[in-house]
Order: sequence, then structure tokens, then C-alpha cells
Amino acid sequence: SRWPTYAALHELAGVFAKLPEFDCSTKAQGVIDWPLFRDAVVDWLEFRASVAARGAEHAEAEEQMIKGEVATQLHTTLYPKENMVTSQEECASGFFLVCAVEAYMAARKRTQHLHHWLKAMDTFFEGYPFWVVQQMRWPVFGALGFFGDV
Repeated sequence: SRWPTYAALHELAGVFAKLPEFDCSTKAQGVIDWPLFRDAVVDWLEFRASVAARGAEHAEAEEQMIKGEVATQLHTTLYPKENMVTSQEECASGFFLVCAVEAYMAARKRTQHLHHWLKAMDTFFEGYPFWVVQQMRWPVFGALGFFGDV
């Protein structure tokens, strides 16, 4: 669909009160620094929005730098495989953001892995309806907006 559903849900996220049990702010010493990962994805989302608003001149190098921080966090979360299980236990909402970003990356470059990330996101949405996801501090719908643009 070309409807900007995920972008709209991302924009409306500020309307909902945040649920502290999904925050993971105290999880800086886990598999990854979860607040740092969230902030890196937020920076990426804000950067892409600013590029869309002002034009793409010199944007590619800056985006690569921001994506590099996100990629480093993703790699640590996913390798070795045991980290995936630990990550889900440490911060389920943060791991869902990992899945959303990986779905976007897979759709762009590694399509053979796409179905795994989509299945993980389906499983997450079965347990957490969209209005609960809206109340998490994690920009899941913003990341899924990237995926929707592929």
C-alpha cells in the first residue's frame, strides 16, 4: 500500500502516555546499551525527515555515519545467536525495533532474510496491539515507515 500508515502512527506516538515497563532505560549494561540504540534510531529517523524537508544535498555521507551507529548496535544484538534470545529477554520492545530495522535492511539488500524478520514482527504484534506499541518509547512505527517506503 502507498498509504503512509506507519508514518502516521509514528507522528501520533506523542499523543499517547508512555508505559514505563517498556522503557528499558535502565538496560544500558545489557547485550547493547538499549537507550543508546533507541537514540541512534531516533537520530536516523529525524535525519531522514530533515532530508525530506530540505533536500538531499550532502545527505548520503551523514546518513552513512548515523546508520553506522545503528548497524554496530544491530550486529552486537544479533551475533552470536545467543544474544538474540538474551536481547528479547532484556528489552522486548527494543528487540522489536531491531526486527523493524532489520526488515527494512533485508528488504533493501538481503531479501532472503526478509521473511524471518516479518515473522518476528507478526509474532510481536500478536502480543502487543498497535495502541500498546504507540505507548512504548521505541520508534517502531517510524522504522516500519522506512520499510513501507521500500
